[in-house]
This record gives sequence, C-alpha cells and structure tokens, in this order.
Amino acid sequence: MKAAFALLVDTTVHNFMRRLAVDINERYRTGFKAAVLPPHISLKQPFQISGLAAVEAYFDQLAQSVEPFEITLTHLELQVVSLDDGEQGVLWLAVREDHALRSLHRRINLELAERFENTQAPFDGPAYRFHATLAVGGQPVDVYRRIYAEYGPVQANLTYTARELAMYYMEDDSHAAEGFVYKMLPLGKGEGTDKSQVSGLRLTALT
Repeated sequence: MKAAFALLVDTTVHNFMRRLAVDINERYRTGFKAAVLPPHISLKQPFQISGLAAVEAYFDQLAQSVEPFEITLTHLELQVVSLDDGEQGVLWLAVREDHALRSLHRRINLELAERFENTQAPFDGPAYRFHATLAVGGQPVDVYRRIYAEYGPVQANLTYTARELAMYYMEDDSHAAEGFVYKMLPLGKGEGTDKSQVSGLRLTALT
C-alpha cells in the first residue's frame, strides 16, 4: 500500500487544466491517465504504508495545522521520466517556488520520517519541482516532444488560494498503480474538522 498528499486546485485552475488536457488529447490521443485524480499539486509523492489509520491521523493533524495560502501556476513544461520499462513523457504546469511550499514539503518529509518507516519517495527533497500534471503516458516520448513544441508557449499565470488537502491511496506498490482520493480536508482550524469518523461502521447492502 502507498499514500500521497496533495493540495487540490480551485475551480478556475481545474477548468483551465481540464480544457487543455482535452484539447491535447483530441490532437494527440494521449488519453486521460492523469485525470484519474483531480487536478492537484503534490506535496508528498507516494510512500509505503503498513496501514491507513496512523497515516490518516497524521493527515488530519497536518490539515488543521496549515492555513490557506496562495499558489501560482506559471507555464507548461515537459519532463521525460526513466522507468523500468523505458521512458515516459509527462506534461505539467509548473508551480512558482516559494517559501510556503518548500517549507511544507520539507516539514511533511521530516515528520513522516519521524513517525513511520520507509517513507522516502522518488523525487522528494531539495530538488523537488512543484507542479500540476496535465498528461502522462499514452504516447511515446517523441509524441510528447511534438506536443510540447506546439503547446510550450502556453502561459497559465493563474494564482489561487489553496484551501483543501487531499490524501491519496494506492493498493498496488508499482509505479503504474492507480490511486484514488481517500480523504479531503479543509486547511486550517477555522473550517472545522472531519466529522465522518464512525467507530465500528458497518456497511449493509441494500436489496
């Protein structure tokens, strides 16, 4: 099992990203693998977990301890990632680096390492690039280079206030594992806490 943490975008950024992803797919058939999860800015890449309860408790505390803050998405970038079975193209919107984001990324990595084992993940650390993924895979890297040649001039210049933190869950440990949004919480103490925790919850099928 793995988990990951991310900031969700607002409706304006969401709609901009989805329109662009659809336009790219219509022209280059890249598919919508990146759309399995809602548009987001990753804070902690998928890391190994032995169970959900303790990680979820940390996630709850983290969300309450971080107040909403501004984030700016700037322009389109192409990344080529080396995987066990070859290279993969990734198109993303770059996020402007600032103290708030870098400090939060560093804090999450430190606190997870103090509480759990084997929380390291690829790309974490000082060189981590904040981004919001538009498209991944679906076509060879050469096609992604053609896409970037056409769409590279796209400038987003979108600033929004991050107000929601998401926890993603992946049952499969492989790099190709598909995750889903396990939980979302508002940032800060002023929005209240999650009231969905029910001890001994039992689900009964309706017939």
